[in-house]
Amino acid sequence: MKLKGESIVVFGGSDWWAHVVKPEHARAQYLSQENKVLFINSIGIGMPGGGANRLGRRILKKLQSMASGLRILGAALGVLSLFFIPVWNVRLIAAFNRRLILWRISRAMRKLGIENPIIIASLPTARLFIDHIPNKLLLYNMKDLFGSYYEKMNFTVVSEHDAEMQQLADCITTPSIGIAERMKTQNDCIRYIPHGVNEAFFDDSAVEPDWFAGIPEPRILYFGQMENLLDAPLLQRLAEREPKWQFVLVGNKQSTYEELEAMRNVHFVPVKPQRELAAAGRNAAALIMPWQETEWIRYSCPIKFREYLAIGKPVVSVPIIEVEKAYPGMAATARTAHEWHAALKEAVTSNTPERDEARRKLVEGYTIQRFAEIYSGTLHELLERKCAE
Repeated sequence: MKLKGESIVVFGGSDWWAHVVKPEHARAQYLSQENKVLFINSIGIGMPGGGANRLGRRILKKLQSMASGLRILGAALGVLSLFFIPVWNVRLIAAFNRRLILWRISRAMRKLGIENPIIIASLPTARLFIDHIPNKLLLYNMKDLFGSYYEKMNFTVVSEHDAEMQQLADCITTPSIGIAERMKTQNDCIRYIPHGVNEAFFDDSAVEPDWFAGIPEPRILYFGQMENLLDAPLLQRLAEREPKWQFVLVGNKQSTYEELEAMRNVHFVPVKPQRELAAAGRNAAALIMPWQETEWIRYSCPIKFREYLAIGKPVVSVPIIEVEKAYPGMAATARTAHEWHAALKEAVTSNTPERDEARRKLVEGYTIQRFAEIYSGTLHELLERKCAE
């Protein structure tokens, strides 16, 4: 059943204006067809890390987003960008942030006619606000194992808020099999809802882009953010061992990779549209997720995993529970450089069109629109269950 006639407040885990369309954006748009929805742009969990240049760029982007204020998109969807100081573990600053943010949220809710909403919280910092917003249903959307990574970031500790949200939520939703299994001891209501895939990755009509066509084969492709967790030493060893393999890394570089940049068979490419990424992927030999092994990565559910499957080419990844359990045997996982080399060699030399088609069929039809429909039905089910208690 589709959720209708309700009010919903979403504490988003991303910035509506700074990213490509993400599943949570599609979900908010879909829900607003039959409900009033306030999407609150990410309030984060602390000051962003990285060097001075990276920090300056990220702060500038966030300030530009904050200046957006409340924007009404259509009849029943509002996107609220908030001004705050991104420090949450200093009591006076946190108190200032809380008062200012609650005042802005209250005004936005009144403007949209929202009362007693369903709350979907995608960040643990929502804990600071939920007690002050009367609600009929509280969902904690755990897209990551927050405490295992974010506690290492500058100026913030979120483990306590994370643990409290796990206990307070009427239900935990997650796109990660690993998190769903782990949270069974923390909450008796868990719903596993995988990320949907942008329709661009199902479209096989796009022509191979020039920026990719000019690189010799075989090409091994990664697209996404390039942060500290990217395993640059691993990529360097692989590129040194196979100088004819071309490693193509597409996206924002948020760290420095001097050794990789000096290599002739490693190619850094700036952010490209999803349609071009899909077309490039269909002409690659393999698609990779070469991150460092951490608990946060182990329990993650990268959107690009299903994007890669929709493209169809062989996938090689660091060990991730979602990759191993969602579609057993349909993607290779590797720990050591030796294992990575063996898996990539298999992909480069032994793949077939039939295997490509089998991978595409795994996620066929599971778009971000379908994800939003399933989430809406889940909200309807959970609200009925709570009302019946």
